[in-house]
Amino acid sequence: MTSTQPLGPFKLVTVNTAPERAKRLIGRLVEALKEKYTILHVANVQEIGDVKPTVEKYQPDMLFCASMWTPAQSSEIQSIARSIIPGIKTMAIPQGLQVEKGPDAIVEFLLEKVPLLIESPGTAAFRQYLPDLNTPRFQTAKDQDAYQYVEHFQKTKSPPWIYGLTKAWEKLLEEPYKGVTTDGNIIPNLFHVQDEGIPIDKIVTSVENVLNQLTPSQQTKLSYPLNAREWRAWSNPEFLLRPLGLRLEEQPASISTSILAVLKATFSPAGYQKALSAMRINHFLGQLCNIPKVLNELSYNFLLFGEPSTTKPWGWALYGHHLCLSVFLQGPQIFISPAFTGAEPNIIDEGPFAGTRILHKEEALGLKLMQSLPAESQMKARTYELLKDPAMALTGDLAADRWNQDDQRITCGAFRDNRIVPYEGILISELTSIAQKLVLDIVEQFLLYLPDGARKLRLEQVEGLFGETYFSWIGGFGASDAFYYRVQSPVVVVEFDHHSGVFLSNQEPARFHTHTVLRMPNQGDYGCAVRKGEDMVP
Repeated sequence: MTSTQPLGPFKLVTVNTAPERAKRLIGRLVEALKEKYTILHVANVQEIGDVKPTVEKYQPDMLFCASMWTPAQSSEIQSIARSIIPGIKTMAIPQGLQVEKGPDAIVEFLLEKVPLLIESPGTAAFRQYLPDLNTPRFQTAKDQDAYQYVEHFQKTKSPPWIYGLTKAWEKLLEEPYKGVTTDGNIIPNLFHVQDEGIPIDKIVTSVENVLNQLTPSQQTKLSYPLNAREWRAWSNPEFLLRPLGLRLEEQPASISTSILAVLKATFSPAGYQKALSAMRINHFLGQLCNIPKVLNELSYNFLLFGEPSTTKPWGWALYGHHLCLSVFLQGPQIFISPAFTGAEPNIIDEGPFAGTRILHKEEALGLKLMQSLPAESQMKARTYELLKDPAMALTGDLAADRWNQDDQRITCGAFRDNRIVPYEGILISELTSIAQKLVLDIVEQFLLYLPDGARKLRLEQVEGLFGETYFSWIGGFGASDAFYYRVQSPVVVVEFDHHSGVFLSNQEPARFHTHTVLRMPNQGDYGCAVRKGEDMVP
């Protein structure tokens, strides 16, 4: 925030049976935030039946549900408010938070969430595309678990475009691993064994903590050889095509929590929060679509490759809807690639995690870069004018076409380990220093999962190859346009793409459904470039 004047006023209604307590807590919140925001607590409601007339009277910008309401009651309250003001920003304080941790915990919760809520864009955009839950698709799926859901998909072969793509994926998985390239030829000696200062002891301890809680049969199910083909078997749709490793939602809370602790030990703090946010948004989507057994914050599979070691190579992977991460470790060195992160919608606008939002920085930085270029450079960077452009000359070959209905413009998604992606667009070394800094900022967001020291080294490597790095764009670049962009170098490929709806009903790509992919070409994926021959991914 650069303004010296507080933003606002933002009118707030609280729904709480204890108005004096609500007044005190909101007073503390307002005092803490007054330098940045002007928040007017215009009313407190003590009965659900009073929500509608109060919202109609005061037309508030925000509504908070107290921690005494059950999740179902909070959802009802928020739905009433949104039926009157579709764009109202709502939040439910977690049930029982004050009882468990006291009023200070509520203030801390609000201090964290309110700025996110205020500064988020209008959250009603995706809500006009909420699906009809009375259709056969959702009526059938609402009671299915992940296994019944994929069985139904494979039996009905519907939707047909995704079913067809899964068949293409099967053939791609059978190919021996080579790596992403620009022309089919691997450039050698781009990656070397090096000390990146990662907390390998902490990471190993976190995985050992998981293993110590497992039965022998669970350990067997979790573990794969270091050179297993299962490294390459991840996929990002909600269909559990390959039930490998341990599924978090099927484990006791102690084990699923310990697996999340592995992510926390491995990633940077910001990267860990990004992963958690993707999982929480997935849960939110499951609630919106009433398919909580298919989409939830623990509907992910965790795999272990090799044996955890502070010196020898090993790794782990996590995959599920909109979050797929492959981690290779060798002493103090780490590779996190491929990495897929997506969101539909890209923001949570109600409930305890209201204000959670991801991929907006990648979006804003990419658009800022494209808009900052001179017209001649914009023309050079933009490879296609339309997101589905006739010039793409589609043939129906799902393994090679420039567009398909699931990946859309993404070239290096699931099972594309050997994709040939020619350079396109404009050379980064031709850009101004300001534009080059924006490119680094973009790449850093895609590398956010890496621990800070490792990320710094990787960015230095990327910057050193700007003479061989290209930026390309598809679509418009106005303030509200959906778009695709790619930054591609010998050591990194990052792709950002706005998609049409899969669960939401928007037929055209929109900014609230985003896919992103990170690849390390020339055998950087899965750390293959620093593996010994017998440890290579087949």
